[in-house]
Amino acid sequence: MHKFDQDFYGSNLRISILGYQRGEKNFDSLQALIDAIKKDIEDADRNLDQAEAQKIKSHDFFTQTRD
Repeated sequence: MHKFDQDFYGSNLRISILGYQRGEKNFDSLQALIDAIKKDIEDADRNLDQAEAQKIKSHDFFTQTRD
């Protein structure tokens, strides 16, 4: 997952939706929510390492600057 070193508020972003993470869920505690978010990040990182996601990441849409 891309790490942002600075605020990107007001910037134009290019995104691609590559999949579905998980459904909506209620949590019994703040810690359960934090644990779920950490797992979501791990799952997303693993999915982004897949060959299909890497092809999309290197597509011209994301790598070439536009005027």
